[in-house]
Amino acid sequence: CDARVAEDDRLLEHGVDKVPLNPLLEETYDVVLSLLDEIFELFPSKFVHLGGDEVDDECWLSDPKIRDWKEHGPGSKFNRRWKTELHSIFFRRIAEHTLEAGKTPILWDEALDLRDLPKNTVIQLWRWWLPGQASRAQRNGKFRTISSIGYYLDYASNTWEKIYDTIVPYAQS
Repeated sequence: CDARVAEDDRLLEHGVDKVPLNPLLEETYDVVLSLLDEIFELFPSKFVHLGGDEVDDECWLSDPKIRDWKEHGPGSKFNRRWKTELHSIFFRRIAEHTLEAGKTPILWDEALDLRDLPKNTVIQLWRWWLPGQASRAQRNGKFRTISSIGYYLDYASNTWEKIYDTIVPYAQS
C-alpha cells in the first residue's frame, strides 16, 4: 500500500497505520510473537489489547500472495467473507499465543465477526451504532466485554478531562 502511505505523509488520515500485516507470511508471526513476548515480559498486566479494528482490505489486495489466496486458494471458498477469514487466521494465532503466555487478549468488537476466537478473549465495544453488540458478545458467556461507548476519546468533543469527570464520581460511589 505504498501509495496510501505516501499520500498521507503527515499521518493525518490513517495512512501508515492502516497498512495491515500479511497473515499468510510466517515472517509476520516471527515478528509479532517476538514483540508480544517482549511486551509480556515488560508489562505485568494480565490483559493485553491486541487491536484488530478497521483492517484495510484494499491494502491487503495490493499483495500478490493475498490476491492469489483470495481468488484461487483457500480464501476463494469464503467469497465476500475472505477478509474476515484472513483476519481470523491472524487473530486466532495471536490470541492463542497470548493465552499460552498466561495473558488475556482484548480485541475491538470487529472480532465478533471472526471465527474460532478463544473463549477467554475480552471484546472492547466501540461501535455504538450497532445495536446488540454487548449481548452478541456475551451470549452464552462467550466473551467478557469492556464498553468504550460514551468514553471514546476521538469521538465528537470528548476529552480525557470530560471522561475522567464522568468516571471518577461514578467509581467513588
